[in-house]
Amino acid sequence: MSGKYNLSTLEMEIMEFIWRRERGVYFRDLMRHFVKEGGKQWKRQSLRTFLLNLVAKGALEIRKDEKLYVYVASCTKDEYIKRWTKKLLRDVYDGSLKNFLCALGGRLDMDKEDMLELREFVED
Repeated sequence: MSGKYNLSTLEMEIMEFIWRRERGVYFRDLMRHFVKEGGKQWKRQSLRTFLLNLVAKGALEIRKDEKLYVYVASCTKDEYIKRWTKKLLRDVYDGSLKNFLCALGGRLDMDKEDMLELREFVED
């Protein structure tokens, strides 16, 4: 898994922009923001490739609004992170929360304070 939440730095930048717009974004608005205002040296095809990759990763949907395409986040940022985290847990730690927590804290390195904090979290 590459980048933050399985998104490259540029994909994350695009999604941050789209997540701030609940109704979605037209392609021309993305071009204006990133190329004209943001100084990116992207060609139209480069941006389209990023957008299609985001669709393939489940972060983005393409809808048609009359004659134009609208790019809409398929979920909120928090929901996307939650899905990514569940996938990470399943794929890397065999779905075991115990294995994940041991990897995070290092089973042998977890001191009593860490264990107490974890116990309090679980009990709440």
